Amino acid sequence: MKDYSVLCMQDQFAFDKIIQVRVSAKDEEEAKQKALNTIRGSYPNAVLAPELPGTKVVMEVGDNSLRSFVDDYIYIYSTVYKTYEKKAEEGQSLVQNLKKGYAVLGVNNDLFLDIMIVLIKQPMLVDKKCSFAEFSFMFNSLGYSAKIELYPTFHFPTTQPDETTSECLSTFIKSAPDILRFDILKLIILFFSVDGITEARKQYIYDFYRKYFEN
Repeated sequence: MKDYSVLCMQDQFAFDKIIQVRVSAKDEEEAKQKALNTIRGSYPNAVLAPELPGTKVVMEVGDNSLRSFVDDYIYIYSTVYKTYEKKAEEGQSLVQNLKKGYAVLGVNNDLFLDIMIVLIKQPMLVDKKCSFAEFSFMFNSLGYSAKIELYPTFHFPTTQPDETTSECLSTFIKSAPDILRFDILKLIILFFSVDGITEARKQYIYDFYRKYFEN
C-alpha cells in the first residue's frame, strides 16, 4: 500500500472548489476510487479534478513529491483567481466555510475571528512587510472593511509568535479535519498570490503542508 494525494472537485463544474483527498491504496486507479468514495460522503456529486498541462491529479505522497504537488496546486489555484476581486471573493467564501466548520467543533465566532487574524498574519513573516493590497485581502476575507486610513497603523508581525500563541495556532489547525485544513492552505496561497508567490513564499507553503498534512 502507498499513500496518495488525489485532487477532486465538489462537482463537475466547480473548478474553483478543488479539494485534496489523502488515501492509502495499491495503485493510482484504486487511489482515485477511494478518494471519490471518501469525498462523496460530504459532496455526493464530487468528481476527479481535470488533468491540466503540467499537473497531476493523482500523486504518490513522499518527500520527493511534496514540492511538485504543492507547485501543481499553486498553479491550479492561481489560474482560477487572477484578479484581486476574485481572490477576495474566494477568501470570504473560504472564511465562511471555516467559520461553519469550526462552529461544529465548538469554536464560537469571536474566538474564531481572533484566531484567524493571528493565523493570516503569520505568512507576513516571510517578507516582514504587508502591502495595502494584502492588508485589504486579509480584512475583506474576514468580513471587515479595509479602510486606507487604518493601513498606516496596522502592525504586521516581524518576529515569530511566542510559545503559547504558536501552540494555540497549531492546536486550532490540527483539531480540524483535512477539508478545513485545506481551506486554510488555500487562504494562505490566495494571500501570497495578491502580490505574487516568490520562492520564499513557496517554501512557507511547503513547510505548512508538511507540518499540518504529512505529520
